[in-house]
Amino acid sequence: MESKEIKFPRLISNRPCNQDLFKGNAHKKLAKAIADVISSNEKPSMIGIDGGWGSGKSNLVGMVSDHLNTINGEEEKKYHFFTYDVWGHQNDFPRRSILEELTTDLTSGEKPILKEDKWKQKGKDLLAKKRNVKTKIVPEVNYVILVISALIMITPFIHFLSSITPIWWVNLFISILPYALTIRWVAKHRIEELKKNEQEVNCKNFFTELFLLYNDKITENETFETISEREPSSKQFNEWVEGIDNSLKEANKNLVIVFDNMDRLPKSKVQEFWAAIHSFFSEANYSNISVIVPFDRAHIQNAFQSEDIDNTDEDCESTNENSSRLKQRICYGNDFINKTFDIVFSVPPPILSGWKKFFRDMWKEAFGPNTDADPDVLQIFDKLTQENSPRKIIAFINSFVTLKKTADSSIEDKYIALYIFGREHIAKKPFSQILSPTYLGALEFLYKNDQRMQECMSSLYYQLPSNDAMDVIFSNQIKIELDNNTPDIIVKLKTSNNYWSILFNAIPEVTNIKNATLTLNSVLVGTEEKRASKAWSDLFKKAISNKDNLSEYDEYHKILASKLTLEKRRTLVQILIRQYHKNIDSKPIDNYIHGIDELSSIENDVYKILKEYNTEVEAQDYLTLVKQKKDQHTHYGLTVNPAKFDTHLLNLSPDVAATTSIYPHIKDTIDTPKYEERMSKLFKDATHSDLEKAQNLIDRIKEIIPAPIAISIYWDDNKIYNMFVSATKDNDIYYEAIAMMISRWDNFSANRSSFNTILNSPDIIVAQKVAKIIESYTTYGEILEKFSSYPQNALLKLVVKELTITQNGESKLAIETVLPKYKIIIDNSDVTASELLSKLNGWSKHLNKKDRSYIESLPLQLFVDAQTIDNPLTRYCLQIAQDYLTDFSQEEWKSSFANEDYKFKLLKVYHPCQITNCYDAFKEVTRGYANGTITKPINISVANEVIKISEEVGRDLSEFFTSIRDIFVSSASITSEKIKYFGKLLFKYGKLEENPKSLEKIFPTEFIDNDEIINLLIEHKEIVKVLVDNSQNSKEFKQKIEALLTGRKKSDKQFIEFCSSIGIHENTEESSSEA
Repeated sequence: MESKEIKFPRLISNRPCNQDLFKGNAHKKLAKAIADVISSNEKPSMIGIDGGWGSGKSNLVGMVSDHLNTINGEEEKKYHFFTYDVWGHQNDFPRRSILEELTTDLTSGEKPILKEDKWKQKGKDLLAKKRNVKTKIVPEVNYVILVISALIMITPFIHFLSSITPIWWVNLFISILPYALTIRWVAKHRIEELKKNEQEVNCKNFFTELFLLYNDKITENETFETISEREPSSKQFNEWVEGIDNSLKEANKNLVIVFDNMDRLPKSKVQEFWAAIHSFFSEANYSNISVIVPFDRAHIQNAFQSEDIDNTDEDCESTNENSSRLKQRICYGNDFINKTFDIVFSVPPPILSGWKKFFRDMWKEAFGPNTDADPDVLQIFDKLTQENSPRKIIAFINSFVTLKKTADSSIEDKYIALYIFGREHIAKKPFSQILSPTYLGALEFLYKNDQRMQECMSSLYYQLPSNDAMDVIFSNQIKIELDNNTPDIIVKLKTSNNYWSILFNAIPEVTNIKNATLTLNSVLVGTEEKRASKAWSDLFKKAISNKDNLSEYDEYHKILASKLTLEKRRTLVQILIRQYHKNIDSKPIDNYIHGIDELSSIENDVYKILKEYNTEVEAQDYLTLVKQKKDQHTHYGLTVNPAKFDTHLLNLSPDVAATTSIYPHIKDTIDTPKYEERMSKLFKDATHSDLEKAQNLIDRIKEIIPAPIAISIYWDDNKIYNMFVSATKDNDIYYEAIAMMISRWDNFSANRSSFNTILNSPDIIVAQKVAKIIESYTTYGEILEKFSSYPQNALLKLVVKELTITQNGESKLAIETVLPKYKIIIDNSDVTASELLSKLNGWSKHLNKKDRSYIESLPLQLFVDAQTIDNPLTRYCLQIAQDYLTDFSQEEWKSSFANEDYKFKLLKVYHPCQITNCYDAFKEVTRGYANGTITKPINISVANEVIKISEEVGRDLSEFFTSIRDIFVSSASITSEKIKYFGKLLFKYGKLEENPKSLEKIFPTEFIDNDEIINLLIEHKEIVKVLVDNSQNSKEFKQKIEALLTGRKKSDKQFIEFCSSIGIHENTEESSSEA
């Protein structure tokens, strides 16, 4: 007979092999020791085998059996081993269950251990059961009974109907008809029933069963079954086992009872069963029965942990100075073990080299003799299992075989091994554990970032091809996370090679665009730009596939749009705006406004797109738009019916109307005559009893009526004053009332003295607040013109200062009216020239007057200050001054020199250039005076001013005054008055030293006696010395000087020094000799 071919891989048996497969034969030696104990003359009743779960205890028991039943190499069944699975019988009565199983085992088989019939009968009695059963059979109620019963119930009603009918045949018809119909229906139904049951339709069959139903018989049957549910008592149990022991002795047989799988019992069952076997066997002494209990000490200790106690030994000496008592913990589990067993053997764990050989042997048994286990598999098993027991090795290899048969053939063995250890974790949290496994332990550094491992784990868990597993499985999970905005797995998946393909597969399936957008916005930060762009593009396509979901702005709209390319972003924005406008009547206007603002922050063409829209909305919505966006409201593509809007404003409550600022933003686009008229009336009717409302109405009327408001049209002086005295400085209307009173100027009639007191109050805070509002009731120009006429104007001066240096909106003044008052304004206020000219510069474009009369109305101070400040106004002023000065004739200038009029005064403060007519007029008069043609010269102070101005504009005066010198040299026109008039000018500009006759012609001796002339010479002594040296006839001049030196000037030190400078000393003879 041919042996059956073995197919690999195959499962290997996990049953005990009764062999010591580990190096050192430790189990074999221990088995022999146990066998020797059992076979000895003083064999113990209870033997414990202590070893961890899976350490080979069951295998050891098998080896003990082989030792006891093998003598000289030949098998001899002298010891019968009975194994009782305590875990499998945990829910049975222990005494009853043990006796049932033991008795059945000993009396069954081809060669039963106990052959006596009594044991078989006792076993049957133990297994016998009794039960009394009582049965009742009740026939079913037939439809015929039901029909006849119903017919009987309606018979009185039929009789009543027939009795009220006078016609006899109708009476008869009514009486018979119900019964006839009933009989017909029963007959038809019965015939159909016979045909259905394939019975012949005849009278016998028709009536037989029908009438048998009325026999009303109920049969009762009673049966009996024997059952015994009682649990044998402890005494009965011991007697039973003692009887078995006697029978074994007679048969020369030995029994070894093994209570297996104690390790698998729950804690409560361990205590229960341990107590049972302790009472059954530990306190009994059987000659031919031994008991072996394999157990895990840690499991037993844990089961009895609640029974542990702390014992304090007060008699022991303390080794710690701070402790007076020593505590000892008594382990109840150990105590039970010690009291239960006569002897306990400990099973040694397999050593390292031993288990690896066993692993390789088992691997070859599973996969074939020519296969070797992958070293990576051995490493994984070693690092991820706590103990390398035979049971665990076999279980691992069998699991490997099972997976190998179903797994994708491309999956490497090491990943299958990892899956075996990680599948419980994966089953609890598949996606998380596949991407970020927590079960790798010491192997984490090898496999944590292994992309191939993720694919293989997915393939093994979901039973899919490894190349597709990640995409197929994770795509749906990623879709769920996108829909729920819970990116746990997405974040973990980012390091995977499959990340983008999975994400691209998931996006088209999303159903919640908002959550998907928010999720991508958080997870795509810092990722590859090109792929991220594709993800956003795919989501964009998904979003616009159902435009109904885009009817109202949501924050994710902006996020999605901001992530798209320019073209797609513009497309999305256009779609969004179109959808918003389609649904604007049913959606909150506030959200629409907010949405447009948000979109405009990422798309520059939003307002350009909105120009194509003119969607009409309700008046209230439009009012909301205007209130929020003010002057920008026209950019939002919305319109309103003007008449309806005006009516809506008209119908606002007085309080709402007073607090709603609307008119400035709509006045150029929407006519609201009703609203304007109503606000004017409300303003007129305002009273000091409600100051807040009055202030609100002031604000509204300022919006409607252009400044300055003629306040007297609306409020009389008494109302203004009442508002003022009713308010405090904490109320804005307090300052409004002051401004109104000032705007009335001399016309304000209510309590004038209080008004004057207010005007003279130098309160800077009040001034600042009044300055901000006063131009609503008067103009800046009017204030500048009038404030200086008030003797008590401390407050007004401060207001003028604030108005000048602060811009409070649009100011009004007539610049050509104010400029003539420039000096008055400066002199009567604290405003500086720079501040005022800077303020007035705003009106420079309105200046166009250049006539002489207007220019002559302007104060000279204006031109002085204009030269220090450069702005269009000052440049204009200086230009008209220059044009004015250059416009006069020579004769007009001669007149001006004589009269010292406005133009000469202006020339003194401003002379931007050489004014020829002015200079020529000066020369003409001066030369005429020199040659005697003009008797009255220009006033010397005027002449000096003209000379000074000429020098300042860069004119050379030497040529003119040289000509004056020559006039005097060539003619006898010189006089003492002319010397006095021209003397300094000739010394400075006339180049006297160049003409040798200058001394005797210009300074003849007859005029030198005059002190003014003498002082002139002293003042210019250096030039006089030159004149003396150059003169051909200086003798007469020197003699004159010597005479003065010896005469009335002999004590004049300045004159003495002068004389000395020209070589004349007090010793006249010496001087003359030298001459």
